[in-house]
Amino acid sequence: MSIKIQNVKLLLAPAVWLNTFMPPQQYDQGNQYDFIVNHSPPKKSWMSSFGGSSLPQKLLVIVGGAVVLIIVMWIIGSILGGGGGNTATLTKLVQQEQEIARVAGLGVEAGRTDIRNAAINIQLSLSSQQQQWVQTLTNQGTKLGDEQKNALLNAATDQQLESAKTNNSFDKTLSDILQSYLNDYSQALKTAFDATSNPEVQVQLQSHYQQVQLLLEQLPKT
Repeated sequence: MSIKIQNVKLLLAPAVWLNTFMPPQQYDQGNQYDFIVNHSPPKKSWMSSFGGSSLPQKLLVIVGGAVVLIIVMWIIGSILGGGGGNTATLTKLVQQEQEIARVAGLGVEAGRTDIRNAAINIQLSLSSQQQQWVQTLTNQGTKLGDEQKNALLNAATDQQLESAKTNNSFDKTLSDILQSYLNDYSQALKTAFDATSNPEVQVQLQSHYQQVQLLLEQLPKT
């Protein structure tokens, strides 16, 4: 009898030993992958932040992003040997920018603050864009003089604005002219984009197009 009892104790010993050193397992009734799914709170997309920004901030984002893209695409273009922008097309853009910036400069005489501010932003943006294209043309061996830049100067526009002053409609006339100019320029940017295979030039054209759309949004609906 004593031998049987001892055998029973020996058989039970491993189980007792395991229960002593190994705590009972705890089973979570929830999702066992919660620690992965809920590890961190959801983050807001940068696009949602961009959508809530003011128009000047959007312009800064577009310009800043374009600078980075231009550098990257210039490297790619150098490797792939993409052709440069068409000289005649880029020259036309410079001439359009010259006339738009000139007319926008007359916006200092506007009575409404919103139209005056929009005109100032248009003048600064188009002058900046023009400098980029002048540099691009210079790199391609084409230098434009003042006479070439002012080829699209429209004396009729000045007469129209002078008449508007006497009719007390200067603000509306200026806004309408700038809107028309920007729409034509926007279309010219799209045409130039389709006409070139140079990645660097395409990035510049796309950035300028986006800037123009924001400038059009700034113009008050008169």
